[in-house]
Amino acid sequence: ALEDDFNTPNALAAIFELIKKGNALLDKNTLSSKDAKAILAFLAEVDDIFGFIFWGKRSNHRAIPEAMQKLVKEREKHRKSGEWKKADDLRKHIESKGWLVDDTPSGPRLKKK
Repeated sequence: ALEDDFNTPNALAAIFELIKKGNALLDKNTLSSKDAKAILAFLAEVDDIFGFIFWGKRSNHRAIPEAMQKLVKEREKHRKSGEWKKADDLRKHIESKGWLVDDTPSGPRLKKK
């Protein structure tokens, strides 16, 4: 099977083990700032591919400008109230600024184009 060719279960286990060990070192205050940033950068790359690690509703691993965050919240408000035209217009505006909006079950997610 294709998933066996990539050894996905073992790869995911290794990623989560890295997160677990990194958190343990952070708790002990024994992880250098440089190493923490390197781990975070690696996890950000993995998340760009899989999109499930931990970015969720927290601020994305790349700084999302406050103006974009406000536009996404405004768009979500229009979506929830059924104002589809306004929501679509805001999506186009957000995309024109270089961001993609991904509507997920847990809420909208921004990704840099």
